[in-house]
Amino acid sequence: MLHDYERKRLATLRQLNLLDTSPSESFDRITRMASKLFGLPIAAVSLTDKDRQWFKSRVGVEHTEIPRFKACCGEVADTSGF
Repeated sequence: MLHDYERKRLATLRQLNLLDTSPSESFDRITRMASKLFGLPIAAVSLTDKDRQWFKSRVGVEHTEIPRFKACCGEVADTSGF
């Protein structure tokens, strides 16, 4: 059963119309900058949907999504009251 805040978060996510869209140079620029700035081999801009974490942009990661139960962002969304 989804909490009310999670239903609202998912509805807002869908309104953004970003899920499953093509790569974007503006997002990729942010991801590359974060990787360089923090000296990390992996950086990503991701969106956590009901069943998955989808990567809008990524550096050092081959896959485009992972199951939500494996994503730390999913845990945060599940325990957040915002």
